[in-house]
Amino acid sequence: MQKEAKWNLVFLTLLIILLIPGAVILVNKKLDPKSHRMGGPDPVRRTTAYIDPFDVPEDFRRLVPPKADAWTTTLGQTYSGRTPENRLSYKGQPIVSEARQFEVLDYARNPEGIQFVALIWNLPEDKPPSEVKAKAAVGKDAVDPLRIKTQTLSVPEDVLEEFRTAGFIRPGQHAELVIVQFPDLPDPTAKKPAELMLQVYQNGPTKPDFVRLFTSPEAATQPAR
Repeated sequence: MQKEAKWNLVFLTLLIILLIPGAVILVNKKLDPKSHRMGGPDPVRRTTAYIDPFDVPEDFRRLVPPKADAWTTTLGQTYSGRTPENRLSYKGQPIVSEARQFEVLDYARNPEGIQFVALIWNLPEDKPPSEVKAKAAVGKDAVDPLRIKTQTLSVPEDVLEEFRTAGFIRPGQHAELVIVQFPDLPDPTAKKPAELMLQVYQNGPTKPDFVRLFTSPEAATQPAR
């Protein structure tokens, strides 16, 4: 074999060795049903997670991933005692505040009044807040809480992955559990729903965020939105 032919053979051998890892990756991607299409542009996404605070077009669908739903259900049960079948919801959807900063997981009447359980998803800077303030009202008069407790939670990785898959690319890795006890509030009517307001402080206060919901036993899962 001529010298030039030997060098060509060596070159081809090295080239094949270098290309093998890329070929393996390509084959694995083609075999993975969850991977993006290899040819042409990716399809335009029309979904996002229900807690995504950013404005999206009207034709977008907000998804409630099953693992996120299971996690928040467990948190609500832990502090309210409500069973999964009677979970606080509206038309089967979580009760999320106007700006999607927080979610009301549950509430419970007790001898002192009403205890709300909420989860602040979108924390400023994704850090534990320096302070959280709360108010409640039925009608125009705001009511201060008797006490408020907060706890910073790490969002489970499988929940974060569900949010990313749904279309919320950068969900916060932390959430703030808020348990707030109010004195007894009068049962609301269709014209006067109960209103819960939370405000987060982190290097200055964020804009207050609200959610409106009924708290009467007959209409416990019917928020006015």
